Amino acid sequence: MRAPLAALLLIVAPHDQPPRIPLLAAAPPDTLTAHALDAYLARAEAFGFSGAVIVARGGRPLLARGYGFADRRRGTPNTTATVFGLSSADKTLIAATALRLVASGRLALDAPIARTFPDAPEQARAITLRQPLSHTSGVADLYWDQHPDLDHAAFARWALAQPLDFAPGTEWGYSNANFWILEEIIARAAGRPFEQVLATELLGPAGMRHTGLPSRDWRGQAIAAYRPWTYALPPGTAADAEPLLGRPRANWMLMTTADDLLQWVRALRDDRVLDAAARRLLWTEVSSGYALGWNVGRTARGTRVAFHGGSGSGVGMQAQLRLWLDEDVSLIILANSTAELISADALVPGIEAILFGGSALLPPAAAPPASNPRDVEGAWTLPAGDSLVVARAGDGRLVARARGTAAALLLVPDAVAPMPAEFADTPAEAILRGALVGDFAALRAAVPEASRLLAAQRRLERLVTRLARVGRVTAVYTALHRAVENDGVPAVQSLLAVRGDGAQVLVRVTRSSAGERTFDLQPLPDLVELPLVPDPAGGWQAWTFRSITRVVVDPRDGRLLLRGRFHDVALARAPVP
Repeated sequence: MRAPLAALLLIVAPHDQPPRIPLLAAAPPDTLTAHALDAYLARAEAFGFSGAVIVARGGRPLLARGYGFADRRRGTPNTTATVFGLSSADKTLIAATALRLVASGRLALDAPIARTFPDAPEQARAITLRQPLSHTSGVADLYWDQHPDLDHAAFARWALAQPLDFAPGTEWGYSNANFWILEEIIARAAGRPFEQVLATELLGPAGMRHTGLPSRDWRGQAIAAYRPWTYALPPGTAADAEPLLGRPRANWMLMTTADDLLQWVRALRDDRVLDAAARRLLWTEVSSGYALGWNVGRTARGTRVAFHGGSGSGVGMQAQLRLWLDEDVSLIILANSTAELISADALVPGIEAILFGGSALLPPAAAPPASNPRDVEGAWTLPAGDSLVVARAGDGRLVARARGTAAALLLVPDAVAPMPAEFADTPAEAILRGALVGDFAALRAAVPEASRLLAAQRRLERLVTRLARVGRVTAVYTALHRAVENDGVPAVQSLLAVRGDGAQVLVRVTRSSAGERTFDLQPLPDLVELPLVPDPAGGWQAWTFRSITRVVVDPRDGRLLLRGRFHDVALARAPVP
């Protein structure tokens, strides 16, 4: 459930892999769709995607395949039976378990949690079960693994005792602490540990045999490793696969397989875990596009969609569970790609376009190398000291590695300086600059409605508090932007670089089709990698869903050139120590 620690990577993949699903001239539509999906994901795999994907129609898989490696050190391929961390997508399971107890009369959605949590602090006693389920409780976004000295019950009490972000039921604010509190409420209502309640109430009836909290029983199975490509992590770190099974309770998360998540989808559609009325509750919006443990919305086609993602608690851990309810199509992605911008949620728009019609942003096709990889291998530096290393990964791929945010931005050269004025998100820049000094005039101009303005201002104030670590702000500018789809609805995302005298961070701004902007911090990991793939024009290229970086060595002076759409970055070869 933690914020992403994912790393970005650059990789060289074989260019002569044949299609893995034969394409026949008279093939039925589902076979053609499966072929298109596999070709799309295989291209993403070349640029760093690694995971397991299932696309099903009517509960029957159109595509069920692993990509990349569960463990690159051991050469273990990913399959739909590989065990991954589920991260925040486990909220769908926790919410359904709570509704099972509501159906049996052991909990009530609109009763104060004090009924089953009599030791709740006074400020939280009136919170109802529905509110943490829908992120409307006001409980701050707190993490148990930051307080590993507390047991489950103690962490829940502590989280409820912290200042609320807003009065319960008055606003919406995503909080991971809500669901740890829910686990404790479920356990107390059932009189058993949460993991036992989950197993008997949900996992067993759904037929999910390989889902649960970390277990030594999984040692014989392929478990996804969340490791960088070129950097050897110290043994026992959280990103290593084996210690994932032996982490402290505060660091536990549900683990599962893509096959088991398909069982979960089938159990929901066949009413094996919840009846139709409970399912309607699960997918009925409460606030801000969130229902009970699920995001909900409508596609550009006017059809309903329910979804939840998850990321973090290890390098590259990503999950995406998406149900197009009216079309009876489901998508499951579990990833250990270590490529933040080749991520599970970034793949969704292309997959949706292939399934339902539309234009998919295809990764470039790989090509035979047009230059010698030795030309770019080695360490490269800027005069200011930021460095980039281009090295071979264990499987022979060529990978560019950077440490620290400033160096990471070198891999996306258009992010190192302001974009041309005609591409800048000028209104977002003005709103953020004003908020950083306590001036919300630009926000008031953009959000005239009083109730929405108050909520937007509070969210920006919380963001500004988190931005304090950059020190005195010296620049705010648009670094990148891209067109995206949110639940099938077109939107635009900008990345604003906030540069201070102490650090630099990126703020993601999402502008809806109605023109409303939301701001949130875009984390970058300390270690960043991107795969390099041969560029047909010569040299190498790194591709993400936001940009293409072309990598060549200038023959005149031997400098490494990173070329974006608007900016170039030149690095000199570091002297051999």
